[in-house]
Amino acid sequence: MRVAVTGASGYLGSNFISMYGDACEFIAVTRSTASAACAEGIEYRESDYSVESLREIFSSCDAVVHLAYAMATKDNEAAGLQAYDSSMAASRNVFNAALGLGITNMVFASSRLVYPSRAEEPFREDSPLLPGTFYGRSKVMIEELAEELNAGGACIKVLRFGQIVGADMKVKGMFHIFMDRASKNEPLTLIGSDVRDYIYVKDACRAIMAALQHPEAAGIFNISMGKGTDNRAMAEGIIRAAGSSPEITVKDAAPDKKPDRIVLDCSKAERELGFSCEYDTIYKIAADVLR
Repeated sequence: MRVAVTGASGYLGSNFISMYGDACEFIAVTRSTASAACAEGIEYRESDYSVESLREIFSSCDAVVHLAYAMATKDNEAAGLQAYDSSMAASRNVFNAALGLGITNMVFASSRLVYPSRAEEPFREDSPLLPGTFYGRSKVMIEELAEELNAGGACIKVLRFGQIVGADMKVKGMFHIFMDRASKNEPLTLIGSDVRDYIYVKDACRAIMAALQHPEAAGIFNISMGKGTDNRAMAEGIIRAAGSSPEITVKDAAPDKKPDRIVLDCSKAERELGFSCEYDTIYKIAADVLR
């Protein structure tokens, strides 16, 4: 299978290509090959993400994985929805270019951030959407476009990923801070009692491949461990993997902040794509990262 991967120099794209470079013939799409860490043996193509450019790149492909998107950074959120305008335009162009060539098998990376920040029950794909960020709002808009195209015969798999963690991420979150401190046996500080649903980058890549291998499938799929992990469970899993014994201290969150609770029901992906996480605990993820 010959697959075009947009956002090929990003974290998820580069990991996907690295994992499956021997299984697929990839065309790695990026805005600039000069700044990309190019994988050996992979064809890289530059694109301005216009329909014309993408049509030329996709012309020999069987499927498209669309991962290129602006990150949900503080600066982008401060700028508002316009910070994601170019990503939304690029997404429309990716879909249109592929469909114009008769390519229907596509995968689009969406996010848990399309959901509200709290619910007692796991979110299903048909749960009400209430994104609390401009990033999440922009993803909803592209999801709606994908569903409109699917109604017309496209087979776009929209993957709503939980919070992706893994080694060597540019943006360091709680997982990476705890990993660093636990490996040095330094104290870990827990702030608040948020509960989130995580997914290891290797499993995220496996989900993309599972989606590609179901060319006739279409629609929205939650992709994550399917279980909630609170801050203490995160710390304890990492400490166990690191074999250390740092002190854990707890600080209350701001009094006006209710704890987040985002857990995804991933049964649809297991049922229709045959996907479930191999790394289904923070301990397993941390142990693999340390290896």
